[in-house]
Amino acid sequence: MDVPPLVASALLSAAALGAITAWLCVYLRVARDYRAHRIDARAPELPEPPAWPAVSIIVPARNEAENIIPCLETLLAQEYPPAAPQPSASRSPRQGGAAPQLEIIVVDDGSTDATADRARTRMGGPLPLAVVRGEEPPPGWMGKQAACMRGAAGARGAWLLFVDADARLHPQALRRGLALCAARRLSLLSFSPRQRCASFWEHLVQSLVYRFLNVRYSYTKVNDPASRQAAAHGAFLLIERRAFEEVGGFAPARHTTIDDAVLAQTVKEAGFAIGFAPTLDLVAVRMYAGARALWKGWPKTAFAFLGERAGALLGYSLLMIATHLLPSLLLAAFMAQLLSGGARLVSLGPAALPPFLALAAFLFSLGCDVRLRRREGFAAWPALLNPLGALCWLALFWQAALRRWLGCPAVWRGRRYPAASQPDSQSRA
Repeated sequence: MDVPPLVASALLSAAALGAITAWLCVYLRVARDYRAHRIDARAPELPEPPAWPAVSIIVPARNEAENIIPCLETLLAQEYPPAAPQPSASRSPRQGGAAPQLEIIVVDDGSTDATADRARTRMGGPLPLAVVRGEEPPPGWMGKQAACMRGAAGARGAWLLFVDADARLHPQALRRGLALCAARRLSLLSFSPRQRCASFWEHLVQSLVYRFLNVRYSYTKVNDPASRQAAAHGAFLLIERRAFEEVGGFAPARHTTIDDAVLAQTVKEAGFAIGFAPTLDLVAVRMYAGARALWKGWPKTAFAFLGERAGALLGYSLLMIATHLLPSLLLAAFMAQLLSGGARLVSLGPAALPPFLALAAFLFSLGCDVRLRRREGFAAWPALLNPLGALCWLALFWQAALRRWLGCPAVWRGRRYPAASQPDSQSRA
């Protein structure tokens, strides 16, 4: 059935205006959030706290033989002040002065590769490093949470820093994190890291997944004590021991795949102040190496980002289509009009307005996307492949929802993760 030209022009104009409006909302939301809360190593240093506390860095690791050494090297390189020297009368002859304020605890979570052996090769360095064999998770517990609790049980620090084995920390990451906690009186702080993408599919998919997260969850709201919204990332999760013990550690999050977010939610609901900030250089992580890892990894958490609500999934799917799929369709419509009626367009009459509006919508969306990608730390070139990226996003999130509705557990690193209802919180791991 042929569509009357007037109706076709009206539909084309409405679609173009819709795409422009959607992108304007997305851009303003994400750009303002990043500008207000981003923290990097080049930013002016915060005032130092009156005293630097002892910190225990806990690294839960399961089959991380390829990652554990690079991770530990960045942890051992942390530029953190040592403890004040003890008075000579109370210091033993073997103590040369200031003692390290850091300790590192690697918890081997039932690895079947050489994770533990490789971690032990870094023992005997400038910082105390222990490699602990994790126990089988208790009934109802997931392995990572049980490993974190085992590490915390043997930790001596007044603060605990949980770090994923695939994370890489800047030498100033911990120092700046604790200075921020002292300045804002936070009991929990998490950095949303820069994503290290190495393959085509990582560049294509990770940028859109994190774009969705930056729209879905606001750094402003997470940092606002009056808001219920909470968020955290397991790559860098710094928490005061007092708050950790008061909420029961990871016990409230023992059965969830977004444990870091649930811990942040629990801490916030207990009355403690939490902080969440994006960074491009203090913490970096490569979450999933390649297409297969992306396809296996994201379904275990993707639907939980939406509170496992079908309406939210539908709404954000429409937003993804409007911002990352529709502009390319508008460009195709403009090209079709140009090829079929170029003279009409050149005449710049009323009939030329809808096609040029479609072109303007595509160019506007492309410009907004490229600017946001640079702000978020992603490469710009995948913006030209947004239709493919949007289809991948839709496939990942709808797959996660279908698996939840059908009761299919996610499988990751040899373990099954049952889908469970989550609170209104965010995990980026």
